[in-house]
Amino acid sequence: GTGLVSADCYQVSAVQAVLVGISHVNHMPTACANVDFACTPAISVQYGDLSEVPITLPAADIDGDEMTVKLTYLPTKGQLKVDGVLVDSENFVVPMKMGGYSVTYVPLVNGIGYHYDKFGYTVSDGITENVEHIMFIDVDDSGMANPQSVAGNGGYALSFDGEYDIVTLGTLDEYGISDEISVGCWVKTSSLTTETKMTLLSAGPFSLRWTKVKGLQFVVGDSALATYMSLNDGLWHYIVASYADGVAHLSVDSDSFTMEAVGPAAAGKRKLLSADSVIIGSDGTGNAETFYNGEIDELVLMNVGANSLAAM
Repeated sequence: GTGLVSADCYQVSAVQAVLVGISHVNHMPTACANVDFACTPAISVQYGDLSEVPITLPAADIDGDEMTVKLTYLPTKGQLKVDGVLVDSENFVVPMKMGGYSVTYVPLVNGIGYHYDKFGYTVSDGITENVEHIMFIDVDDSGMANPQSVAGNGGYALSFDGEYDIVTLGTLDEYGISDEISVGCWVKTSSLTTETKMTLLSAGPFSLRWTKVKGLQFVVGDSALATYMSLNDGLWHYIVASYADGVAHLSVDSDSFTMEAVGPAAAGKRKLLSADSVIIGSDGTGNAETFYNGEIDELVLMNVGANSLAAM
């Protein structure tokens, strides 16, 4: 009756309801992370091997959500197949088969180089999508066939048989080539040569090549300085080609040809890139028609044009 509560007593409040909210925390799906197999950043292809390459696309979602794998970037030098059908557009959805996602890479004839080609894809769980994952294609050239050494016009020459032989000479920046270029060499092509687009030298926007109608040409960007000379007489000929300030020069033995307002300096033409490769024996695309059939000797590559050469 006093209103006091003894020390061994306590009061209990009325029962109160406690609401606990549980919400799903979504985790972004991943390409390489969290997969249950070794994830490699690149696929290696042997030079000259045209076999189609099956590739498993790494994809994982730690929440176990259903995933969608979508091709967002297609290779520019080879091709991709899904279920035997060529993929011709980006944002192509790769279906799940046997618990995984896979594509087939179709290599280009005689592509070559580290990270030579690539393609990209993303993984989505319907809520979030991971950043584009890039898969690189490396072409191993350790087993590449080499042109043969033969007696040349000025010593030992290199002989190319038109069957996928090339020589790579580094990149243009290794020669200090930026705005001007000159190349000179002795060449001999067989009278039996039938190739119509064979390329002697390719260096970025520059190339020396043959076509059936225009004969030997010095190509600068989108323009071609033609000689209308086939030179397939089995004899040695000396060629000098140069470019500077929008003017291309080409001489064969004692015949000279000039073309102005052409090449990288002209509007709309691709500019010279220092990282462009210098290739002897092909245009670098792998097109079988471009491989050189003949011999080359005493090659000279310089970072000056015709005007600078004349002043030397």
